[in-house]
Amino acid sequence: MSKSMQDILSSTRPVKAEATICLDGELVLERDRIQAEIDNHADWEQVSLSDVDPRTALQERLADVEARMREASQTFVFRSIGAKASSDLLAAHPSPKDENGEAQYAFDPQTYPTALVAAASVEPAMSVKEAEQLFELLNLDQRNKVFGAAYGANNRSVDVPFSLPASETTGG
Repeated sequence: MSKSMQDILSSTRPVKAEATICLDGELVLERDRIQAEIDNHADWEQVSLSDVDPRTALQERLADVEARMREASQTFVFRSIGAKASSDLLAAHPSPKDENGEAQYAFDPQTYPTALVAAASVEPAMSVKEAEQLFELLNLDQRNKVFGAAYGANNRSVDVPFSLPASETTGG
């Protein structure tokens, strides 16, 4: 049974994507230090039954730090802003030109990421100024995760995934 266009329009919801990042850099440093200690003991071998693997205590500490990192993390949720808003946003943030007057990128890499993050933000909602402030506090990888989620909500493929086990279960 086919749906009417009105049914399709009323049931369509914008694509969403999310990025979760740890906001406590001290915990990231602590995790890296513990992991380095674990790596330093990679060649450890038990010589006697009374020897205790030094990695065991380190792995417990690592698990504790990673739990605290999860608690110190924030999930940012983004949604597609739609074709016109997306086009308008790109037009408002054109790429710098090279010496031949040609666009160097698809958009201005200095202004577009925070503008898109702000425009697509759902949870928490944020202004461009707040997105700029956030980007000043984050490292490159964190900025890329946040921008990537906003960009993905607006540009990634949304094909229905194929799963062989699910198809076998449903007889498809």
